[in-house]
Amino acid sequence: MIISGAKNLFRIVTNKIYSPMTKTLSDCVLNPMYLIYYCFVRGDFKIKNKLNPWYFSINIVLSLIISFFGRVYNEFIILFCYNLEINTHD
Repeated sequence: MIISGAKNLFRIVTNKIYSPMTKTLSDCVLNPMYLIYYCFVRGDFKIKNKLNPWYFSINIVLSLIISFFGRVYNEFIILFCYNLEINTHD
């Protein structure tokens, strides 16, 4: 019961300090690292015990694109083209 209370308290404090989008961004940034870890350490992305490079490369490229545009959306990266810097906070 005490551990459950501490867990719920952690969730409340995390939601109060960080917005849900910031938490989602931190999860998205870690996804490429998880993919690399699971590919080389855990032996994932295999078909018939052979590494499928197309499947792995598509997953890693898509996760990097999602991480990049998540940073742009949260204004960690500000793009100065096509007027994307308007209404951003430095």
